[in-house]
Order: sequence, then C-alpha cells, then structure tokens
Amino acid sequence: MSEEVLMGEPYRNGAPWKSVGIVLLALVLPSAGHVFLGKARRGLILLFWIIAFGLLTQKLANPGVSFWGQYAGGLAVWALSVVDAAGLARIRFNPPPKI
Repeated sequence: MSEEVLMGEPYRNGAPWKSVGIVLLALVLPSAGHVFLGKARRGLILLFWIIAFGLLTQKLANPGVSFWGQYAGGLAVWALSVVDAAGLARIRFNPPPKI
C-alpha cells in the first residue's frame, strides 16, 4: 500500500486555506468562525461566556491590574474558542480517513 492511501488526502477541498481563513476570522471576530462553519448556537454560547468571564474578571480585578489582567477570563475563553473553531474546521474540511 502506498503512503498516500494510508494517510488519506491531506489537502482535500482546499483544506489548509479554508482552515486558515476560519482561524483568522475567529481571531478577528469572536465566534465568527463558528458561525461560518454553521455552528451559530455554539458560537453564540462561547460569545456569551467570553463576555461573562471578561466582565467578571474586570469587576474582581484590583485597580492597578493591566488591561490583559482585567479581562483575562474573557481572553482565555476567546483563545479556547479559536482553538475550537480550528478543530471544527479541520474536521469539516479534512475528515479522518475511513478504515
């Protein structure tokens, strides 16, 4: 068996560029990558938690804390949503080979 058959088609349907585009979209606009992938409900739930944890950490932070420290909760959820959008894009545009 050739290596190509074992590894599947790594770049089917323009997968790397579509995945990169979705990750960039998710980086610029939180939850936009999820909406583009057709997972609008999931994106809106993540957007809610980004806002909720951002406001929570902003209210609980000490007055001398930097911007990044004040909104660390929202930024953490935002970073996780970017990783989630990248994973969904990878599954959508380059599904694992069937065994």
